[in-house]
Amino acid sequence: LYIEAGDWDGLARMALREAQGLVGQGRSRVLEAWLSKMPEQMLGDNPWLLYWKGVCRIPFDPAEARNIFSEAFELFKGGGEKTGMFLSWSGAVDTALIALEFLPLDRLITVLDDLLAKGETPPPEIKDRIFISMFCAASYRQPYRPDMALWEEKALIILRREGDFALRFQAGAYLALYYVWMGRFVDSRATLDLLRRLLDSDGGTDLMRIIVHNVEGVYGFFTGDYDGTLKT
Repeated sequence: LYIEAGDWDGLARMALREAQGLVGQGRSRVLEAWLSKMPEQMLGDNPWLLYWKGVCRIPFDPAEARNIFSEAFELFKGGGEKTGMFLSWSGAVDTALIALEFLPLDRLITVLDDLLAKGETPPPEIKDRIFISMFCAASYRQPYRPDMALWEEKALIILRREGDFALRFQAGAYLALYYVWMGRFVDSRATLDLLRRLLDSDGGTDLMRIIVHNVEGVYGFFTGDYDGTLKT
């Protein structure tokens, strides 16, 4: 009805109200269809609309999504909106990890380092997500940075603490991979066992189970357990 009436302000309010729920239900295409009907100027004037457009594009065009997140980041930063700014940064990290395009992570790591150096800290409600994004980015591109142990510890705390199950799983999966790359196979095995227990107790999704199988395959390959690797 909003689209038929050309009520773009009403459509924008509905999109922002329903965005998180639609994405969580796997219905990002619905949200993207709404956003695509809005005038470009409206998206350029509202960084939250841009942010959600970026979220919608991640599975289909990570590079495009990264550009959208970068634009939203600058708008949020200029407006002093810390939550949107940090979420846009995290979204950009996600695009690089999903596309396996790791070079952009160097710039993104520098962006967060600069923000933290200036005393800019993520709001409490999203800080765990930002910490996990930084750990993931650093583990791929800068695993020997002087403060890597600090980011590892933050990821471990999130994994072991009761809270957002998806974030705990993400922390565990990337920790297990990081430990393999660093030759810390005992730590990797322990983390994988913890992930298995989490999935057994809280259910998880089929995709999470596939991810654990993949990480266990990497673990088996690097530890010489080729029979186990084939089974996974």
